[in-house]
Amino acid sequence: MSTQAPNPAAEVGDAPPPEEAAAAEPPRPPATSRPLWLIAYFAIIALLVARIPQLETYVDGRMPQEALDAIGDPELEQLAVRSAIMIGIVLLALVAALYLSLAAVLERAVFTARIAIGKGMSFGLYFLVITLCLIPANLFSLLTGVVAVREHIWYFLYLGLIGVVAPFAYRSTWKGLPRRKIALLFATTIGLTALTAAG
Repeated sequence: MSTQAPNPAAEVGDAPPPEEAAAAEPPRPPATSRPLWLIAYFAIIALLVARIPQLETYVDGRMPQEALDAIGDPELEQLAVRSAIMIGIVLLALVAALYLSLAAVLERAVFTARIAIGKGMSFGLYFLVITLCLIPANLFSLLTGVVAVREHIWYFLYLGLIGVVAPFAYRSTWKGLPRRKIALLFATTIGLTALTAAG
């Protein structure tokens, strides 16, 4: 009678295969906590909505007289202005969502370092960059009445400064990286600010 030899048991202390070890590790949380993404997005929306009266005055003052004469009715004119502004705000909200999504992708693919700001809360580099690009500009417009910030050179200088300076908040993390990775880091932050300037 032949018997099948039992499978040898794994010895105590044997390391699991690399694939199993990788699967056993819990996934690393994203650099920026989800509540911060939501707070940033709704802050942008709130600022855009708060600027509606300001935008109505701005657009109304820039409408060509020919267009006003063609409409004829002041109420229709106001309706046209408000409709255009609301469509613009919806489009800006979508663009802001795309920018934030792109920042989240960059935090997963390019630079995963984070700065902790509380129990279980942190933010990554690209969250910092995109919020500094979008929120202060809208807040400045709301407080000062300067509607078209893109008409001023200082706005683009400000964005360029963000792209160059923001990575230094994480210098302790990237200073030991290869130069190629550091160059990629700065290229992506500058590129992200350039994208907001173009959009």
